[in-house]
Amino acid sequence: MRCSAVGPEPMRRSLLFAALALCAFRTVPPSSIRHLTFDVAYRSTSEAEIRYDDFDRSGTRLVLGPEVRRHGTIDVSVVAAPADGKLVVDVSERADLAATVESRAATEQFPPVRATITGKDLVLPPRAKVSEEEVALLHYLARDFVVPRTLDVGAVWRENSHENGTHGDITNRVCDVDAAAGTIRMTMAGTTYDGRSGGVDVDMFGSMTYDVASLVPRDLTLHVTTVTEDYRRIARIVSDFSATLASDSFASHEPRRDDERARKR
Repeated sequence: MRCSAVGPEPMRRSLLFAALALCAFRTVPPSSIRHLTFDVAYRSTSEAEIRYDDFDRSGTRLVLGPEVRRHGTIDVSVVAAPADGKLVVDVSERADLAATVESRAATEQFPPVRATITGKDLVLPPRAKVSEEEVALLHYLARDFVVPRTLDVGAVWRENSHENGTHGDITNRVCDVDAAAGTIRMTMAGTTYDGRSGGVDVDMFGSMTYDVASLVPRDLTLHVTTVTEDYRRIARIVSDFSATLASDSFASHEPRRDDERARKR
């Protein structure tokens, strides 16, 4: 991806807008809600390599799993933004499942769930029904997701986790800066491993346009490969996810300057 900067002062004004947005979050009373709606699409395929060792033969057998394709909307309502930097939201999804060889077209709903988000943690109720795309999107809504103070082209920050049998290393890199729009274009790539249940390896890479002033992704794409292995089989799931910000209740109250100029004309 080609990296370039737009504007004479790469992100100074945008960082000021971000600071104002943080202050706005902190002063919103708990009963108030900021509502975000994202158009999302998700597709996954799976396969398993089964090992067998019978008394008369041994080897492996490949079993293909079902394909899952859905598209719909994810709604996020901000419930609270306490001073400790967390974000408390209600998240839900309504999606249309595409017809496949294994199943007919249908509608799938993930009911509202209360989630608490920080840059490193996502806390959900026990046995909550959430989709893979909901979990992925919520991570990038954390108020402390963007770490560098100066967001110039080439700025890098890493998300490292090493606790409770898991470890991960994700690299976030700024590739384009648009100071006038208050956005950055960035890539995300890395791996995580969870050894608590036999071992789960996850490789991911993606890209995103992130609105620094509003603290939300405008668009997001992710490609994720998840591999689990034990002495009998190797299972692999490959998933692709995309999200586009469709509406933001803050936007109606704080129109962009270019929209204001257009109205004055």
